[in-house]
Amino acid sequence: EIKTYSSSEEAVKGFEDETFIYRWKFRINADMEVSTRFTHFFQLKAVGGNDSQPILTISGAERSGEDGIEVRHSPLQETTILGRTDWSAVTGEWLEAYCRVTFAESGDLRLIVTRMRDDEVIFDIDERGLDLWRGEDASHFVRPKWGIYRSILDRDNLRPEEETVRFANFSVSEVMFAN
Repeated sequence: EIKTYSSSEEAVKGFEDETFIYRWKFRINADMEVSTRFTHFFQLKAVGGNDSQPILTISGAERSGEDGIEVRHSPLQETTILGRTDWSAVTGEWLEAYCRVTFAESGDLRLIVTRMRDDEVIFDIDERGLDLWRGEDASHFVRPKWGIYRSILDRDNLRPEEETVRFANFSVSEVMFAN
């Protein structure tokens, strides 16, 4: 697991009305199966305020018997799937991710995930006015998290020999706008 947390430097914490760019590469093992509940690989998670659910995830998920990878946005009401594609399009492949997000109650999201072998765009999401903030005071922030997060309530799909996701080339930067 790689993440920003409460004692991390302020420069890597996303505060209200700040814009961050996250870049990374990842490769999901070709034999990995998804959970019927959740299999998160990337999350934007609030620290403070209503922080029980991730704000944004890239997740493997089984829906109607079909495995897929999807981008989920979870405001305080219900989860919305912003994009979904076949699991077979991404497993065993190196993927490159670019995520630019403005943390605000009416924030902006630009997320592009590309399969590196052939430059096939897996996700190209450009959303304005998304609820991307959960904080209630100036000390609250949003943090990125990378790793494998799976529900223990679906033990049949939790096989340790399959739980391999490789990550590389992380970049976290705040966008500073000129006045």
